[in-house]
Order: sequence, then structure tokens, then C-alpha cells
Amino acid sequence: METKMLASSIKSSLKKIHPVYSLWTKTKNREKFSNESLLLKGQHKTENQHPTALVFTSHKCASVYVAKILKDSARDVGMTPIDLDGYFWDTGKPESEVYADQNRLEEVIKPVGYLYCPFRKFIDIPKLEKYRILLMLRDPRDVLTSLYFSSAYSHADSPALGVVKDRQKALGQTIDEFVIDKSDLYLQRYHQYCQNLFGKPNVLFVKYEEMVTDFNTWFNKVTDFLELNVSQKLVNQIASTADFKVEKEDIYAHKRQVMPGEHKRKLKPETISLLNLKFQEVLSTLDYAKTGQKC
Repeated sequence: METKMLASSIKSSLKKIHPVYSLWTKTKNREKFSNESLLLKGQHKTENQHPTALVFTSHKCASVYVAKILKDSARDVGMTPIDLDGYFWDTGKPESEVYADQNRLEEVIKPVGYLYCPFRKFIDIPKLEKYRILLMLRDPRDVLTSLYFSSAYSHADSPALGVVKDRQKALGQTIDEFVIDKSDLYLQRYHQYCQNLFGKPNVLFVKYEEMVTDFNTWFNKVTDFLELNVSQKLVNQIASTADFKVEKEDIYAHKRQVMPGEHKRKLKPETISLLNLKFQEVLSTLDYAKTGQKC
């Protein structure tokens, strides 16, 4: 284990200081986010007339995997996937220049031809009622539990300064201290989803737990709602990747553990009680608990 951590640390250090790697990264980012860059400049064009769709989720809800298969599905029907979160993260440009400006958002979020995926927190996009919206969430107690392991271990290869700082802080905390520390941030995000998206007629709410326990039903529900009539070839390809089994838990692996209820196995009873109380309204609204008031 120590050897693996040392190798990872050396790799990260080399990435940060090596000019060739830095140049390569910038080049790859330009290629990866060319559509996003053009769209933000007002230069991207599409002839596709499929109604635009928006996907909201959270970290630790399989957001990377879900984004990949939905982007592939969008391309299959001629839509253009746009990942603004990824663009801002990889380029280091301030997301507030777009997310905090209603006029800018109205320019960037086009009514037809695009799939915006994923937003990992609520963004107050003008005229949200005009779009088909997918909201995919996971039990917030499991989200916080999973976030600890990714922050402390599985993100160890990233040279990003913010990730390094998060890792250092997480490694200095117990898992219970970490989830309590992060709980207010995620409570705020879940509350915003409950108040602004959940229950709206143009919003489909699906659970992470549905996906990992019955993928085919989940995928059909999502693509039907978003009206993505994908080819059978792509359906077969996506189905072949839907493997959520983990033979042995590895804290350094991105797919470390996927089954619901992990917080019950990792957290102290007093920590669970605190989270149950703090998230009471959210858990009730999203049907993760039988008692509690609505958001």
C-alpha cells in the first residue's frame, strides 16, 4: 500500500512540474472541449432540432459514467453534448462568469439540439420549465461516505491543486469527521434540488440506486423521457458496460463500492443519527426515509 501511494505521489509531482505534460494537457483540453469553447464564444452551430435536455446530478452519483452514456446517446441522435462543468474544471476558467449571469446563461443554453450534461449542483437557468430535465440523485448519506474515499484515496493521481488540498484535509480526518464537515454543503445542494426541480412536470427524478440494481429499466426510463431514440447497436454497447459488481473493495479504485446503504457499514451510529436529523426533509422528499417533513 505504501509503495502504491509513493508511486502515485511521484507521478502527481511529475505531472505538475513537467512542461511537456502541461502543454499536452492544454492541447487535450482544447480538443476535448472544443464544442464548449465555441458555444461560449457564440460560434457553435447545429441543425439538429431535438429539444434540448438538461441533466442535474451530484458528485458520487456515478455522474462520470452516466454523463458518458447519455452523451453517447445524444450523439447517436445527432445532438451535441455540452459539459460546462467539465470545461470549467479542466480549463480553470471561472464558472461564475456564466453560471451567475442570467443573460449569459440564456445565451449559452440553447432551446434545441443540445444535451447539457452533467450539472453537479443546481444552476438557476432562465425558463427552466422549457426544457426536459433529468435529475439523478443518490442517498446523500451514501454520497458523503463515498466522497470521503474518493477525496482521500482514489483521486490521488490528480495534480490539481484543489484535489491535493482536499486529499490532505481528508487524510487528516476520520470518515465521520469528514462527512459531518461536508454535510452542510451537500444539504444545501440537495435542498436546492428539492425546491427548484423535484416534482416539476418537466423533470424526471431517478435514483442512483435504481441504476445499479436494475440498469435496463433505468436506462429505458431515462431515454424514453429524454426522447433519445438510440440505435440498438448503441443500446447493446451501453448494456455491456453496465457492470456494477465489485469483487473486492479497493479504496484506491474509482469504482470502489456501489451498493446502496454504505453509510450504515462505514459510519458510527451517532454520525448516522446526526445525518438522519440534518437531512430529514430531503430524505423524506426523495423517499429515502419514511418520516420527516417535506422540503
